[in-house]
Amino acid sequence: SLHKKLVILGYIGLYGTLFFMALSGLTLVFHESLALSKEFTNTIKEIHELMFNLVLLFVVLHVVGVVVAEIRDEPGIISSMVHGRNIP
Repeated sequence: SLHKKLVILGYIGLYGTLFFMALSGLTLVFHESLALSKEFTNTIKEIHELMFNLVLLFVVLHVVGVVVAEIRDEPGIISSMVHGRNIP
């Protein structure tokens, strides 16, 4: 279904964002050892912060999606997450 495809794309995007954040974070920490210019380091920092904001947006959208699913068509989904078992 379209929903499942969007969910898969969302998670691929999230993992890509987290991977980029890890690399850019390491680059920011080791910018002197890598002999990066101050301009380039600032650009990486700006993009790193933008990616962090995208992760925050994903978290908010995820929580909203879970609440909507609980209300609409998957009652008990939150209880299942909390208790770790499937509640009919």
